[in-house]
Amino acid sequence: MSNRFGYNSARWIQQDWRFVVYSGEDGRGMKRFKHDGKCGKKGGKTSSGKTRLCLPQQVIMELKKTRQGRNALHEQVKAKLRGSKGQNVQYNPIVLQVFQEFQRSDTFQNRRIKKTAQSIRTGKPVQIPLFDFDM
Repeated sequence: MSNRFGYNSARWIQQDWRFVVYSGEDGRGMKRFKHDGKCGKKGGKTSSGKTRLCLPQQVIMELKKTRQGRNALHEQVKAKLRGSKGQNVQYNPIVLQVFQEFQRSDTFQNRRIKKTAQSIRTGKPVQIPLFDFDM
């Protein structure tokens, strides 16, 4: 499964990765975030060309549940935007812990790709060898 504009891993596509934008505080002092855009799509980069922070949507929702999580997410978004273009930024410990818990609980398995073709004689699907030495 290839995605020209985003991640090429079927697992990452299944996990629904989103870019995170800090959108200020509401009247009660709660930090607000937008995360409606998929990573690699329009809006995933700043005007200077820097890539925004991308995380699985489930991780973002988990972090938004607590004030401590929202503060950690805000620090992570700021750190990513402060870094130079293309630079990897070290994860905040809280964000890293939630992300690792999510990865451990994810049960997705990549499926083996089988090439099939239609038999000329019978008309039924037949598996094609992936390499010459598979014959």
